[in-house]
Amino acid sequence: MGIDSDCAALQKISMFQNVDPKNLKLFAISGQRVRYEAGDAICRQGEPSEAIYVILEGTVDLIRETPHGKVRLDQVTEGNMVGAIGILCDHARKVTVEAAGPVTVLQVDRNAFYEIARDVPQLSLAIARELARRLEIMNDKFAAYSEA
Repeated sequence: MGIDSDCAALQKISMFQNVDPKNLKLFAISGQRVRYEAGDAICRQGEPSEAIYVILEGTVDLIRETPHGKVRLDQVTEGNMVGAIGILCDHARKVTVEAAGPVTVLQVDRNAFYEIARDVPQLSLAIARELARRLEIMNDKFAAYSEA
């Protein structure tokens, strides 16, 4: 798999559909394709936020490690991104991201992400919209839980 296939995979992701392909190519060039098997930790709760991960294939579990054991908070499927909040807020990972099965991600390290965010406003806006969409979904879930 090469840059062109990574770029084609990124173009299929809803948050990137309106981003100029040359900017997606820059994003793909900045990243590294990494494969994980079921149960592998992509990043762990408490670790420094060093990269974001775009899920190209497969599904990951978002797990909160508590004194009482692991709690799966959510599952995230291909076409989504994890890790951006830790990078943007400059804090340690709040969850462990674990491969639910075979997973391929595009890993973009912190510095490359910052450079792209600064130089490609269209891509920054796409990521901001995606994060805002997720916040809305979480707010709706919280409201439904509060009303129950």
